[in-house]
Amino acid sequence: MPPSIKPALGLTLLDLLIVVAVLAVLANLAVPAFSALITEQRRLAFANELASGLRSARFEAVQRNRIVILQPLGGQWANGWRMVVDESGQGPADPRNPVILNRAGPWPISVVPSQNLSEQIAFDHLGVPRLPNRGALAGTFHLCEADRSDHRRVVIARTGRVRVTRDGAPTALCPLSSGS
Repeated sequence: MPPSIKPALGLTLLDLLIVVAVLAVLANLAVPAFSALITEQRRLAFANELASGLRSARFEAVQRNRIVILQPLGGQWANGWRMVVDESGQGPADPRNPVILNRAGPWPISVVPSQNLSEQIAFDHLGVPRLPNRGALAGTFHLCEADRSDHRRVVIARTGRVRVTRDGAPTALCPLSSGS
């Protein structure tokens, strides 16, 4: 007696097309959420990188007992920054001053510093941020995103403490939307 032939169990082409269609709809729903998550993670990574650079400049100033200057590359903090030890007292323009760090970007972030931080930030031998006229310095870097009600900030206190915060209120430097 011949062995009985059982029908094959599996998916038909129609079943497979339905599964693919459902997966495509779910992927379409998930993409905007992942895009927002990626943008937020980029802002957080930049905020932490900038805060780390500021803390390193402060540490180097104390360790070397010299003024250490952090300045943006190309005039924009999102392009990166360089750390210079001011050995000559002439500032970062003096080519004899050693550059101890270059952190190159560009980062896909909108960075709006407070006016006193737009060109540079210098830490003295005590780790205190100073203005060129030797005045104390405090300031904020706003990491903006259009059409968002919250944004991250990197805050430098007059004591030199650097922290990363998340604020719910937009500021004049970081408006709520690009149209307002």
